[in-house]
Amino acid sequence: MKVFLYDGSFEGMLSTFFHILKCRESFCSIEKSGLDRPVLFSESEFIPTDNLNAEYMAKAICSKISVFSFQNIIYSFLSEKNRIEDLLFSYVICGFRTGTDTDRHLSNKTVYSVNEISRKVSFECHKLKGLLRFSELKDGSLYAPVEPDYNIVSILSKHFERRLCNEVWMINDVKRGHAVLYRNHNLEFLEVKDIEITKNTYSEQESTYRQLWKAYFESIAIRERTNPKLQRAFMPQRYWKYLTEKN
Repeated sequence: MKVFLYDGSFEGMLSTFFHILKCRESFCSIEKSGLDRPVLFSESEFIPTDNLNAEYMAKAICSKISVFSFQNIIYSFLSEKNRIEDLLFSYVICGFRTGTDTDRHLSNKTVYSVNEISRKVSFECHKLKGLLRFSELKDGSLYAPVEPDYNIVSILSKHFERRLCNEVWMINDVKRGHAVLYRNHNLEFLEVKDIEITKNTYSEQESTYRQLWKAYFESIAIRERTNPKLQRAFMPQRYWKYLTEKN
């Protein structure tokens, strides 16, 4: 039995896929290095990230399977589910055998699982594009904390790069301790810890903006038609911590 280790990046996972296929290795399992999982009677090998190999693998998936399948792989990887690398490698092998119709074969357990995980990650991305709340800081930049179920800050940043292209902003994944900073029309991915944002950090206009938003939220509500269950369906309660209208 053999375990292939990689650095935890998406490019590292694709590099590992490339190595296994090119060298015709006997596949056992793929894991992030540093997890310290006790594996008895198995041999481990670390596969370094090679951007050229990762790019070759990405192009092969897009051409031999489909661009949609490659997106499924990206979204599923961001789910951070246990053993997701093994599932995605099986999905790629299935795709290379089946071709462009792979994602129609939902009776295949691997194909169905990847599509279902991808759908859930995509759904959370869609929700947070509307529920993310930016606050203006004293330096004029915008700051938005978030605690998503999945590691989707990179996808959210692409959306807001188009929407807020002339601003300086940061989306901070508080749960995972990293963030995306947008400035000078460039995205920077940062490791951040213990960012303390208080009322004193906000700009003078921010409190006015918040009061106006809360007043608008309350004015459009029809008390006689209040439906908390439906509201939680559209605005899941786990996101309320950072919603201006709920605080």
